[in-house]
Amino acid sequence: MHFVLDVMMGVVAVGVFGLAWVALRLLRRRLSQEERFLSTVLSTMNALVVVLDAEGRIVRFNAACERLTGYSEAEVKGKKPWEHFVPERERHAVTSVFKQLKGGSFQEEFENHWIGRDGRERLIAWRNASVIDERDTVQLVVATGIDITEQRRMDLARHALYTVSEAAQQVSTPDELYPVIHRALGGVMDVRNFFVALYDRQADLLRFPYFADERMERPKPMPPGRTLTGYVLRTGRPLLTSPQVFEKLVSSGEVELVGEPAVDWLGVPLRIQDEIAGVMAVQSYDETIRFSKDDLGLVAFVAGEVARSLERVKASLALREREARYRQLFEQAPVGIFHYGRDLVFTACNTAMAEMLGSTPERIVGLSMYQLRDRKFLPAIEAALAGENGFYEGWYQPTTGDRVIWGVLRTTPALDAEGRITGGIAIVEDETRRKDAEQTLARRNAILEAVSSAGLRFLESPNPEDAIADVLEGLGEATGVSGVHVFKNLTAPDGGVMSRHIVSWMMDTTLLPDRTARVLTTDLSPRRLGFARWERLMSAGETIHGPVATLPVSERRLFRGLGIRSVAAFPILVNGGWWGFLLFEDRQQERDWTELEVGALQLAAETLGVAMQHRIMETQLEGARKMEAIGQLAGGIAHDFNNLLMAIRGAVERLEGRGGLDSEMGEGLRLIEEMTERAAAMTRRLLAFARRQVIELTPIQLNQLLERFVPAIRRMIPENISIDVIPARDLGWVMADPNQMEQILMNLCINARDAMPQGGTITIETENVVVNGEFVATHPWAVKGRYVLFSVTDTGLGMDEETRRRAFEPFYTTKPQGKGTGMGLATVYGIVKQHGGMVHIYSERGEGTTIKVYLPQSERRAAEVGNKIEGPVVGGSEAMLIVEDDPAVREVMEGLLSDLGYEVLVAEDGREALETLRVRRGRIDLIISDIVMPAMGGKELFDRANELWPGIPFLFTTGYSENVIHNQFVKKEGISFLTKPFGRDVLARKVREMLER
Repeated sequence: MHFVLDVMMGVVAVGVFGLAWVALRLLRRRLSQEERFLSTVLSTMNALVVVLDAEGRIVRFNAACERLTGYSEAEVKGKKPWEHFVPERERHAVTSVFKQLKGGSFQEEFENHWIGRDGRERLIAWRNASVIDERDTVQLVVATGIDITEQRRMDLARHALYTVSEAAQQVSTPDELYPVIHRALGGVMDVRNFFVALYDRQADLLRFPYFADERMERPKPMPPGRTLTGYVLRTGRPLLTSPQVFEKLVSSGEVELVGEPAVDWLGVPLRIQDEIAGVMAVQSYDETIRFSKDDLGLVAFVAGEVARSLERVKASLALREREARYRQLFEQAPVGIFHYGRDLVFTACNTAMAEMLGSTPERIVGLSMYQLRDRKFLPAIEAALAGENGFYEGWYQPTTGDRVIWGVLRTTPALDAEGRITGGIAIVEDETRRKDAEQTLARRNAILEAVSSAGLRFLESPNPEDAIADVLEGLGEATGVSGVHVFKNLTAPDGGVMSRHIVSWMMDTTLLPDRTARVLTTDLSPRRLGFARWERLMSAGETIHGPVATLPVSERRLFRGLGIRSVAAFPILVNGGWWGFLLFEDRQQERDWTELEVGALQLAAETLGVAMQHRIMETQLEGARKMEAIGQLAGGIAHDFNNLLMAIRGAVERLEGRGGLDSEMGEGLRLIEEMTERAAAMTRRLLAFARRQVIELTPIQLNQLLERFVPAIRRMIPENISIDVIPARDLGWVMADPNQMEQILMNLCINARDAMPQGGTITIETENVVVNGEFVATHPWAVKGRYVLFSVTDTGLGMDEETRRRAFEPFYTTKPQGKGTGMGLATVYGIVKQHGGMVHIYSERGEGTTIKVYLPQSERRAAEVGNKIEGPVVGGSEAMLIVEDDPAVREVMEGLLSDLGYEVLVAEDGREALETLRVRRGRIDLIISDIVMPAMGGKELFDRANELWPGIPFLFTTGYSENVIHNQFVKKEGISFLTKPFGRDVLARKVREMLER
């Protein structure tokens, strides 16, 4: 029984086990099918699937994960993803999420980066879930992810585009947009080195309005050339270069290295209106920061919007500039402009228009034209509303004020975008001045006609006062005034100005009361009359005009007492100085003198001044001619007298040389010789007066000259004028003629004396100066160099600008008639220029005058001399030719030289001398020739002789020497002068000196 039971139990057990085994096989088969199904599903899914065990190790790693990372499932199984794929910066966050999942928490979404085998990072969006057992213990973590790298990049790119587009609506200039572009692009990729280059086609230059770089400064404008930027600009295609790509471009000649070498360079063209306007570029100097084609596409994508934004900003800027120009034109236009609607209400009005209406733009805008007082212009306004151009010209009285204007109004319709008339635009010109000018033009023309004939009548008339009366009559009738007067200035006892009436014209002599006649025949002092203002203004060349009611009280009182209601006074200037004034009076009306009238009458006064100046210059010229004639006569007399003295002196010396004379005869000869010397001194002074003296340049120290000169000039200066001399230490030397330097100092001191009638101080100062380029740049008259400067300063009346400007002109003088010839400063100017120097005047009215004379410094110094010991007179046997037209002088010189043993030949003039030279074939040791001779003078003889026999020595004798002769002879080597009369010893020593050179 038990056995059976046991067998049965065994059978049952075997059966159960068999069933279990079958069931297990069925289960395994099913699980294998599910596993294969699961593997198939995982391998075909595009999504990333990662299964982690409870320790975070990878259990499953699907094909999508393999494609993304480049790793196989076998390579990563058992590894923790945050230690293998996740960047270090994100590992803490990932492990925190895993811990939450392991603890049973559920986190639906999570993002982090994975790094593939190639080192590229991808952004993954994960959905996570935990697998738990029956004990709620987490066994597995399943993470499903999607690669959202490109999606995120596009989102950031769209955000960047939005940012740029929004900024383009707000910025004023492209320069404000570039930083926004940089920041926006920085949210998508690494753009720490970023620039924008714009192409200037006209100049063929790249300009860099924005440049941010770690290593380089912003480049200056440059030609595109073969730079990478120029390549993109030239090809019009985006470019991404690595070092390898760059080397290929260099080797092909497409580009060359400019600036710092970059690891990666990325540039895209900026296209505006189908034209490449520039390039936007990013570059990297870091091996860890590399750009991809995706980056290139992204930058190109952004560049399109950047170009459009730049175009919008530029268009907006141009629009604002046009609006600003229009607003500026509208506001600042010299004509009135206003806009109005169909209801004839002002909608805009500029300042000029408001001023015409006597109001302000704020009060006019919104005002109806029907509210204006004068509405005669309305037909022109309404014409614009009918689609036509309107016009009105005529007198118009504004709503406020009493002023009436002559206006010219033009209107045109204002249209909206669809061409409908919405109102009108009007331009108004105020032509009141033109109308007023037309009314005074006839009067002005009459004045100018009188002026045009005034000068001619003045010059042609033998009596100046009659000529002035004729001029005044024409001016009075042309202006319609009651009377015209001319006053001349005199010097008052107190040094002020007196006004003397010269001549008048009156429209109606009955209008001239007795008091006026008394006033006109009395010398008036403006200061005593309360007219000091007139003296001040007119001496400065200004005019005084207007109704008497507008004048100061003292002036008003006098004119009203004379029955005058309006006046106009114009200074008369002669030689640049205030000579007097021309006075117009009107007893009929209070006259506002127009600018045209004032200008014409001022021209009349100037014409009178010029005519008077011409008269004065004629008188001066006549006097100068007389002086010149006297000078020529004096020079001629002195020359001939010197020849006589030469003959007398030579004869006396020959008599003395023969010996055997008794005491009475010897005394007589000595008396004749003494008188001859005195007569020679007189002729020298006469030659100085006639300016015919010989000019000899010698080294001079001006301080030493002043020591001799000042005591002499002191006798000519009044006691109420002091003379101060301030000599410079170590003063340089100059090459000058001492007599001419004394003449300069004399003229300047006399001028200074005359400028200080009430006394004062004359200061004479010397100094060394260097005139450099900076001084020359601000003083056109100056020449660079080293100079000795001496200046003469007075504390006198000074000069106005016109007087200072003309002071060196011959015959120009501000002194009263008969007190000066106007040649003093002209002479100074000529002497200084002859010495190669400069002269300049510094002066102000009432502040005194300084005249500065600059003479070139010389390296030469005067030779040290002691008491001169003349050697004995020595003769010789050389041959010499005497050329002299005066027989007595010729005979005396021949005798003197023959007595000394010389072979002497004589000739009456240059022609005979040349003939003698030809006969002797130029074999003459010395030619002694007069300068002034009738047939051929000494100058021509010198030139002809040197042509035929170069270097032949000449000794010239003369009673005087013109400056031109001095300039042409004295500065030449081998030429000397002897001034007649001279004695035997002087002649003998000079001849010996010439022969022994």
